Amino acid sequence: MAEAKKNEFEDIGDEGQPAGNTIIHRIIIDRRMWVLPILFWAGVVGLSFWWNLTQLDRHAYHMAINRGRLVFETIQTVRLWNARHGGVYVPVTETTPSNIYLKTLERDITTPAGIALTMINPAYMTRQIGELLKEGKTWIRITSLKPINPINTPDDWEASSLESFETGAKERLGHYVEDGTETYRYMAPLVTERACLACHYIQGYREGDIRGGIRVSFPKASISKLVAPRVDLIALIHGMAWLVLSGLTLAMMAGLRASFRALERAYSRQDLLVERRTSQLAASNKHLEEFAYITSHDLQEPLRTVSSYLGLFSKRYEDSLNEDGRELLSFAIDASKHLKLQIRDLLEYSRVAHTKRKMGVVEMRTIVDEVLSNLETRITKCGARVEVSPELPAVLGDRFQLIRLVQNLVSNALKYRSPDRPPRVRIGVRLDGRFWEVSVADNGIGIEEEYRERIFAIFQRLHAQGTYEGSGIGLAICQRVVECHGGTIRVESAEGGGSIFTFTVRAMEGQSPEGTSGADQPH
Repeated sequence: MAEAKKNEFEDIGDEGQPAGNTIIHRIIIDRRMWVLPILFWAGVVGLSFWWNLTQLDRHAYHMAINRGRLVFETIQTVRLWNARHGGVYVPVTETTPSNIYLKTLERDITTPAGIALTMINPAYMTRQIGELLKEGKTWIRITSLKPINPINTPDDWEASSLESFETGAKERLGHYVEDGTETYRYMAPLVTERACLACHYIQGYREGDIRGGIRVSFPKASISKLVAPRVDLIALIHGMAWLVLSGLTLAMMAGLRASFRALERAYSRQDLLVERRTSQLAASNKHLEEFAYITSHDLQEPLRTVSSYLGLFSKRYEDSLNEDGRELLSFAIDASKHLKLQIRDLLEYSRVAHTKRKMGVVEMRTIVDEVLSNLETRITKCGARVEVSPELPAVLGDRFQLIRLVQNLVSNALKYRSPDRPPRVRIGVRLDGRFWEVSVADNGIGIEEEYRERIFAIFQRLHAQGTYEGSGIGLAICQRVVECHGGTIRVESAEGGGSIFTFTVRAMEGQSPEGTSGADQPH
């Protein structure tokens, strides 16, 4: 282990310092450069914040569409009622004079009681309703490319909207500044119905024609104030995330810097022997492993607290939240569960090297039998067939870690099975010099060549979250177990589909390849 870690710092120069002064090393040593990871997390969190804001903008857009559509449909219903009744009569007042643009013989009448009445057609009624809606900061306007009343002549935006309706558009939403106020503008077409022809037949309209549209305007601030609390909440969550991520990164860098400094001081002593230098490196490596182990271990308690309070909050207040609040709470609970799984697996990853290994003679047959027993339920459930080489050797290793290694590989073969054929797994061995090559082959979905190195890195996933369970650390644990046993692990494509994972483990003295078999490729 000490020798392997020594190579990471390359050769020692004449002045007792590491010759390979990498960028990461310089960033960790020079505190002035610690601003870089802070800026990195600021960029990541900022990008996430920007993406969430774009989603809120889309939500605000749909809210504006729905509000405009509701007002339009209400007015359209009232207009249709008016048209189907041939207009309605109301008393003539200062605010409701006779409509000079309404050409009908019975536009103005007088009741037997002497009350002067004037007919209100749908267009006139729309303008009257619009005057009332102004009090609620909502403006409506009827307009047409062929208006009877000049007041209904469209502006540029309205004209372009009406033209788009002629080509099949159903509605339109835009931004506009009206009387110094930034507003949303919603517009939808007026479709000629049979009842409308009494007034509009003379203009050449036919039933089903687009004869105009109604524009609904309202302040943009009326929508923004509904979205603002969610913006504040998202900003708070992202701010806390940035602080936590930056704090953890700085804490890790501080630990690494202390380790690097200790290592540099050790190398600065020219009179020390190589063995002592190696000892210092081993101590530093152990410190780093313990740092990762302790960090992942100690994070479990506060995470349990967070998960508990989220559960209590959901139990007590979920019924009081609106749909958006419940959705955000659900996201937080899912995130805490995923983080719990990652911390658990990270702790397992750290334990591989942190826990003292009990090396001894281990029968691979016993290892495989125990793994198949542990996975018996899963094997039966997915209808898998597992074939094992008839002659498995005895090897030198840690029994518990080898069980974990083989179980992870078989479990992966079952998890990433092909949907169009039952899973088949083949476990075989081959002697190669002083090492046994143990192979676990499957006929699953396989792994593309460009990802075959990446899959052994910690927290690396090739599939979207939720497609397959797990945190992406299982193969990293496999690699670490193999390296702790002085071996290697690789993956290849199986003929006909699937993958073959092959790891090496040291053979016992005097063992021969007789009676062993390679990993047949399942089809």
